[in-house]
Amino acid sequence: MEFRSNRLGEALKLAKLDALIAAAPENAVYLSGAYNPVRKLLPERPAIVLWPQDGSPLLIAAAIEEEFLRERSVISDRLLYRGKAEAAVSLLAKAVANAKLSKARIGVDLEGISAHLFQELVRKLPNARFDNATALVAELRAVKSGGEVQALREAAVSTDCAEWKALDAFRVGWTEKELAVELRQALISEGAETIAFLILGGGRRGVAAHAAPSSTPLAPGEILRFDMGGFFDGWASDLAKTACVEEPSPRQRHVYRTLRRILDDHIGRIRPGRTAGELFDAVSSDFHSAKLRFDAPHVGHGIGLSVHEWPILSAGNRSPIRSDMALCAELIYVEEDRERYHLEELVLVRQDGAEVISRSRIAEEDIPVIR
Repeated sequence: MEFRSNRLGEALKLAKLDALIAAAPENAVYLSGAYNPVRKLLPERPAIVLWPQDGSPLLIAAAIEEEFLRERSVISDRLLYRGKAEAAVSLLAKAVANAKLSKARIGVDLEGISAHLFQELVRKLPNARFDNATALVAELRAVKSGGEVQALREAAVSTDCAEWKALDAFRVGWTEKELAVELRQALISEGAETIAFLILGGGRRGVAAHAAPSSTPLAPGEILRFDMGGFFDGWASDLAKTACVEEPSPRQRHVYRTLRRILDDHIGRIRPGRTAGELFDAVSSDFHSAKLRFDAPHVGHGIGLSVHEWPILSAGNRSPIRSDMALCAELIYVEEDRERYHLEELVLVRQDGAEVISRSRIAEEDIPVIR
């Protein structure tokens, strides 16, 4: 936590903020160290962190979490509330006043707090100046500590292992839902506490961006694509694979090999000093050179306590790539609206380039074949 607190202190000084209020579930976890998956499901029971530039941080949380916080939170100063979120805001306003910050400039992660609660906070602290600090916290979370990298590496390798286990278990005649059950069971057996998402489809059914598994059997010759992620003690995973049911056609082999090469080249370009938009443009150029249609909204994203984090590798994004970022490098290609190819790896950005940290086995150049 020293890594996070030191960087936050520097960021507050640079932004000329006297304090930060963090209310988004992931941000509260990031600053307090206390991961509770239930908070995402119960927005009426938030945990809020008040972090002054000078002074000790404070965690405001529901009284029902008292014992849990005693064991997990690195913030020792805590205020507990009973009731709904308005009670938390009342305690927060009093804490701001007690810290002599009633007239201060305070950053708030506005994407993590409802409009109603923010209005209530402004009403209770009319003389404070509130600035949007959403980007500030996102940039802090984007650069990972050694412990965070290890947690993400373990989550990704476990997910990769689960995906291969399910593909190895596949039998011709299985439906998409049967394979989905195998994938979910494998991910839980590999240590995930929850399934974040599972997108899966074969042939034309897989063309939809967020295809849901159907009761349709996967037929020989169909391209199967799936994208799956879970949470491992709060840390997210997100990996996508493409395979062919029984023997692929020459065209399917060619497309997969081309995409594999483009992905390897994409990963090879990821390094400090590049921008997210430059990486997107380079992949777009690779697709056009290979005479493949390119219409993807992005070619990767950050990952951490959320599945999609800053930066998104999208067109025109000038966000800089920095050392110690964890990024999902991702390619999507739709072949004549009849099948979708999807590849995704987790990489760690180092000073001299990017290292793939998600593989549980060696990546093959040829398309995986399932029988």
